[in-house]
Amino acid sequence: MYHFKSRLYDLLSKKSVTYRQAKKLAPQLLAAISELKITHFESLVTLAKTLNSWSDEIACMWRFTKSNGITEGFHRKMKLI
Repeated sequence: MYHFKSRLYDLLSKKSVTYRQAKKLAPQLLAAISELKITHFESLVTLAKTLNSWSDEIACMWRFTKSNGITEGFHRKMKLI
C-alpha cells in the first residue's frame, strides 16, 4: 500500500510536462484508478471514483502551469466584504 501511495503521489505531483510526457502519464493514472477500484476498501474505491471524475483536470494540470487562484482569492475577499 505504501509503494502504491508513493507512486500515486509522484504521478499527481508532476507539473508542467510536455505533451509526450503527458501521454505517457495518462495510462499510468488510469491503471492506478483501476487498481483502486478492485480493492476491498471502501475508502480506496471512493478515491478511485474521485480521481476518475477529476482525470481531465489532472491532465490539464500536467500540461498547463497557469491557474485562476488569484481570481478566486479576489472573489473570496469580495464575498467577505
